[in-house]
Amino acid sequence: MPYITCSKAIDDMPQYPGGAVVAFFPGQSVFVHESVRHFYVGNPDFVISETNPDLGDVLVKDQTTGAVSLNPDVGDGFYQKPTGFAWNPPISIWRSGLELKTDFDPQTWMAPAVATLWVSLARGNDTTGTGSFATPYKTIARAITAMTAATTVYIEAGVYDRMNGFKGAVIQHPCNFIAVGGSVVSSARWEGGTWTLTSNGTYSAARSVVKNVVDDADKSDHGVGKRLKQVASQALCEAEHSTWATNGTTVWVHTFNGRAPDSSVLVMLDVANFRLSTDAHVYCRGIELQGGSEGAVRTDTTSMTAASKVIFDKCKMTHSVGNGLSATGIGLVVSNQCMAYGNLSDAFNYHQGSNGVHTKAIEINCTALACGDFASTQDSFNASTAHETCSVVRIGTVGIATKGPIIADVGGAKSWNISCVAKNSTAVINDNSKSGFYATGTAVMFLDGCAASGQLNDVYTDSTAQILVRNSGLTGTGTY
Repeated sequence: MPYITCSKAIDDMPQYPGGAVVAFFPGQSVFVHESVRHFYVGNPDFVISETNPDLGDVLVKDQTTGAVSLNPDVGDGFYQKPTGFAWNPPISIWRSGLELKTDFDPQTWMAPAVATLWVSLARGNDTTGTGSFATPYKTIARAITAMTAATTVYIEAGVYDRMNGFKGAVIQHPCNFIAVGGSVVSSARWEGGTWTLTSNGTYSAARSVVKNVVDDADKSDHGVGKRLKQVASQALCEAEHSTWATNGTTVWVHTFNGRAPDSSVLVMLDVANFRLSTDAHVYCRGIELQGGSEGAVRTDTTSMTAASKVIFDKCKMTHSVGNGLSATGIGLVVSNQCMAYGNLSDAFNYHQGSNGVHTKAIEINCTALACGDFASTQDSFNASTAHETCSVVRIGTVGIATKGPIIADVGGAKSWNISCVAKNSTAVINDNSKSGFYATGTAVMFLDGCAASGQLNDVYTDSTAQILVRNSGLTGTGTY
């Protein structure tokens, strides 16, 4: 019968029914019953596997009695990554009953800060402020430029428009951005100006570089503010409600109810929002990144290596000119309980960068919906998509109503998808783009307990890609 010896402590292990836990201590040899098929705790040193990769029982110890036994709950236990998925993600995944769990702990993913700065839209001043709680800065960008070392930035609640938000400021140091006291929105929206009634419920204003207009007072069936349709001229805008137009210097807006543009009308500009281009460790909690050129979140490959990482915890990426999250050439990006919606392109997008780094990504209980340019002739907009040889682990990702394949991996990308859902593609042409899970090239998707509905194809591959399925009613190119 097998034994394993652990070189370091593994704590904060999952609770099982009856108070049973798995616990390891340095140097301890732990007996593992022969019926255990695998035991995975996020480190290759602690993997036990047999030929059958299905979930099996794990050794448990009752905290009260000290009794050691096999967990009897069918389907409970740790997930072991599939054979053929080379990346060892720095996270453990397990199921307890109907609940899917991970050991993602926000505190352990934060940058080790040695300094603190405060930002307040209501109290702050970029000229006289020092960044202290008593005298905060007004803009997030000012806090970024003030950093001289690893820093935690506390941002008080408010809507920080394009003049007061991240503004594409270059992040040079490890840092944490934490929302305090309520919702924090960093937006590429126009801060507003004078609107003049022209005709038939249409209003005009002097404004350049407008790329998108959203009416947050007019909600879709998914609860997302509707995007106004762009038309070619003032006359066409005046003739049809829920439209907008621009000639490059003037913008016209015709809301669904003919009201003058107010704070619910988001005039999104072609300007940068959150941008990461250096080899930094960045953590964001509770922040909505609203709008932005080439993505509400955009990573550049200018100075990044495989050591770069960014973590989004309970954040939103919305209404961007491009992707919600546009992750290119970054070592690791983690999105925990995040939402991405209303973007003109994809919700979560992963690419290799010119630096040669193939992005690795983890999504935990993320939701993506209503993305894609509905005026475009393309049906290629996705909830989550990986390209080249990027590697992605999706845990509980839900994709709904994007204009193209919902979850799509192409090129040589590989993804491990656990309990993911792909629903209701809004692709206009009823062809292979109207799919739930989609793979082309030499991409490989592993689907475990995933579901799809509401489109032409639940699963689609070309002649060279693979979608391997288990614990699901879906039919792929094979099982694993």
